[in-house]
Amino acid sequence: MSSPKPIYNNWLDRWIFTSFPMSAEALGLYRILFALYLLVWGVPNFEWIADSPNSFFNPPTYSLGALFNGFPPYWFLQGLSLFILALTMLLLFGWFTRWVSIALCIAIVIGKSFSFSYGLIGQDLIVWLVPLLMSFSNWGSKYSIDARRSSAPLVNSSWPITMMALLLGFGMFSAGVPKLMGGWLDLGTHATRGHFFTQYYVIGNLKLLSSWAINITNPFFWEAMDWGAVLFEILFLAAIIKPKWFRFWLLLSIGFHTTTFLLFNISFHFQYIVYLLFIDWGKITPSFYQRFQTLTNKLINIKGLIVLALLYIPLYILAQENTLQPTTLAPSPLLLATDLLGLDYKLVVGITALMAAYAAVIWQLTTKRNSTTT
Repeated sequence: MSSPKPIYNNWLDRWIFTSFPMSAEALGLYRILFALYLLVWGVPNFEWIADSPNSFFNPPTYSLGALFNGFPPYWFLQGLSLFILALTMLLLFGWFTRWVSIALCIAIVIGKSFSFSYGLIGQDLIVWLVPLLMSFSNWGSKYSIDARRSSAPLVNSSWPITMMALLLGFGMFSAGVPKLMGGWLDLGTHATRGHFFTQYYVIGNLKLLSSWAINITNPFFWEAMDWGAVLFEILFLAAIIKPKWFRFWLLLSIGFHTTTFLLFNISFHFQYIVYLLFIDWGKITPSFYQRFQTLTNKLINIKGLIVLALLYIPLYILAQENTLQPTTLAPSPLLLATDLLGLDYKLVVGITALMAAYAAVIWQLTTKRNSTTT
């Protein structure tokens, strides 16, 4: 007998706890997708920091790095990177999922506090907050070793998904306010074009549509880019009020990142795995979950975890020894493959993630049937 659904007496409670309902099956599926994303594209790697001289050490004031006088030794960074890899594998199989999720977030944040010590803070921090928040959703209650070990069903929560939407909204808003205050809406200047010139002439990003865009002199085009970027980022926070608005804004966001990718050669593929969290996977037919349950029953177990470790770790070591391109991600087999084929790793990742994100969000927006199965 199912427990009665809670009654929420005000709009705020309803918004927090019911905006993004997701079934246990959907949460389990997303956990697997998130862990696979890290293993395929590459888990965060911090060994490269050990090669940097301490003269580069300039950590943010409020960070773990500020407690140190220089970069940590190689053995610590290597151990931290391997620990993150092990936690990612455990997350994929859902073994002690809540504690593994929290530990994964903490370990990555520790490493990031040192990688941010060069004076430049990356834009991917929100990705590493996903395991922390989702640990409270019980995303290990299905398709996991934990589900087999637990005698009582775990209760799932959807409020962490709402909090992720709020973080995304504030993140975009915080990116838009400096642009607004910095004069991006001034009709006499073209801030986007200035950034484009920096990427093209100074950094040397000449791929994709850069050679075409360098010849665009129409002031209305560049001014529209300025206004579009500011309004899109500022209004992102307001879009979280309604889930349908928010998902539509995610579609705009993918278009925004696509434009940035094509013109500036800057890939935001790490954002796409976060966007997939807001897809209502409950709209997938029940027969899919049944087939997926059958598949995971065969693969998601301790033997499967051991087999993955025995297969993946040698490839990890091989990729680390033979990767030609420097990267802040652990050299995954995909990175090694793209190097051997002479392909641009970021281009392959960006285009693949872009196509997947577009397909998922458009599918969500065009599907009329709703599902709130819990």
